[in-house]
Amino acid sequence: MTYKYLLILLILSISSSLAQAASTTKYRFEIIVFEYTNKQNSATEAWPDNPGYPNYAKAIFSISGKKTQVASRQNPNINFQLLQPSQFILKKEANVIKRSSSRKLLLHSAWIQSMQSKSRAYPVSVKIGKSYNNPGNAYNNNAFGDMVKSPSLAPATLRQLEGTIKISISRYLHVWTDLLYTTPNAYAGADSDSQSSLKSYRHVDHRKMRSKELHYIDNPNFGILIYALPVK
Repeated sequence: MTYKYLLILLILSISSSLAQAASTTKYRFEIIVFEYTNKQNSATEAWPDNPGYPNYAKAIFSISGKKTQVASRQNPNINFQLLQPSQFILKKEANVIKRSSSRKLLLHSAWIQSMQSKSRAYPVSVKIGKSYNNPGNAYNNNAFGDMVKSPSLAPATLRQLEGTIKISISRYLHVWTDLLYTTPNAYAGADSDSQSSLKSYRHVDHRKMRSKELHYIDNPNFGILIYALPVK
């Protein structure tokens, strides 16, 4: 066996190891979700009556209040590990929100996940807060797509805040959010029909994100703080 042949085998072995390491890159994410108790900002903006619903078909695991459930569909290339409150980093930020008279903490959670490209990444399903019976019209539209009436896709109940958060990686981290915030309609009179008893606001967003920086996703009704760290 010649020296040249051994060198080729060594290069191939190193390349394979690097490729495997790249495919299993892991990041630690921590999120805080809060609502604004003052609704004046949202009342001054125009919102569609039927914003549609997020698509949960590809969600690999879900966060529902204090309980996190891993979906039955598993992928060996996707790894999720829920972290305990004692491991949280954003404790100071969460305490500031708890003491605030204008904001209410809805969720504080953290997890580790293996990273994938946009086409291979799986979203996280979020369903938190109060639960409401859904009396509205059945509408559904995919994120960034057109709205289509489809009664079979209308959920029977709506959570105060629900939707998906997908994080992918390329040159930067990319955060894709599709969230629906629902609250009792303060402008529905006593003679209003049942369909106007709730008001839903949909927030679809995409942004680049750097690790080790606290990022803020804002909406007139709620806000999200998200922080990422690479896992060695």
